[in-house]
Amino acid sequence: MGYKITDFIYLHILIIDYESITKLLDTISKVKHLRYLDISKSGISELPKSIALLYYLQILKLERSVKLPTKLRKLINLRHFEVDLCNANQIKLMPKHLSRMTQLQTLTIFVGWSDEGYKIEELGRLKNLKGQLSLLQLEQVKSKKEAMTANLVEKESIFVLYFEWSLNGEDSGDNDLNVLEGLQPHINLQGLCILNFASELMPSGIFVENLIKLELHSYARV
Repeated sequence: MGYKITDFIYLHILIIDYESITKLLDTISKVKHLRYLDISKSGISELPKSIALLYYLQILKLERSVKLPTKLRKLINLRHFEVDLCNANQIKLMPKHLSRMTQLQTLTIFVGWSDEGYKIEELGRLKNLKGQLSLLQLEQVKSKKEAMTANLVEKESIFVLYFEWSLNGEDSGDNDLNVLEGLQPHINLQGLCILNFASELMPSGIFVENLIKLELHSYARV
């Protein structure tokens, strides 16, 4: 006799590490006490809309290419949102209006878009972020002022930052420089990696007093 996920309504931790499992059923919403969900080693490519009903979920770990429902922001108790960093540009979408998930402490990746609800300003209200954060598709940020809305300078517990412009982005060195200036981090930053930055100059005030490691990688844009 087989079991259904609804047979475990008091489950707190669910880890799926079989690639042969390719779908998470809508009935996952019945496991209302779930606190920890890890599908990063599974074959699941899309989260069901019903996952937004898991109000007590605190930790969510995903494989990089999982498509997210737009109302994932309803997980207001989520503290750790981790996406596989390998080939991270393949992530389908960030949660719309991520700024409403104010309890977030871990956010491994933020992929910026120009559409409302997906802009870099969504990071501004996330005051509890810590550890490492990767900001991708920075060519979507159009000015220093817009970059400043991420409010990195007040995020005292972020110690490593990764800034990446896409290879297929428009070659605009002046704007890249302005955006980088707007992404001024807190003085506690220890590690900074910058990829595909088009400007020949670095900000005059770069960047922080306690920086231990700085990496610059550049590839030709097409």
